[in-house]
Amino acid sequence: MKTKLSVQGFTLIELAIVIAVIIALALIIRPVYISNVKRDKVTEGLTLAETAKIAVSHHATDNRSLASIWTPPPATDAVQDISIYITDTTGIRLSSPR
Repeated sequence: MKTKLSVQGFTLIELAIVIAVIIALALIIRPVYISNVKRDKVTEGLTLAETAKIAVSHHATDNRSLASIWTPPPATDAVQDISIYITDTTGIRLSSPR
């Protein structure tokens, strides 16, 4: 009586195709991910700067001191510092080292 030997598994070509598909997907997804990370950092900076914008507006209309109406936010991974420097009566400069 002869028994039939059954071999199960993947061939080398099938494994190579799967690896090629994974690499192709990674090449497509990575730039999208990096773009989203950058966009999130910019959004975080703009959100943190919004409170400074409101404080400058109150300072300009009510002539209140900035120290009494605004406290700089703590540093985050994306934004290390948001400072308000009053340069003259015509403009205000916001700076951030990043």
